Amino acid sequence: MEMEVQKEPQTYAPLGPSGLGGWLVLVQIGLIATLFQGAFQLLNYNLPSFGREYWDILASPQGEMYHPLWAPLIVFECAVAVAYGV
Repeated sequence: MEMEVQKEPQTYAPLGPSGLGGWLVLVQIGLIATLFQGAFQLLNYNLPSFGREYWDILASPQGEMYHPLWAPLIVFECAVAVAYGV
């Protein structure tokens, strides 16, 4: 009878980078914090600009600070804020 020799499974080192470690964890924390900051800014600064009170002052011809480019600027700023982070 021949005895079967069992081979131990070989382990191979990864060929490329795997996972986040070391100082890259700080970069990851910064990216996540940026997402929360962007959402906070959008909710507290950009979206209230579309409220009736602000919109009438800035974007309607009867408003005190009316300028024809206020409405496109406010919409564009909100769209860019959404595109960047939220």
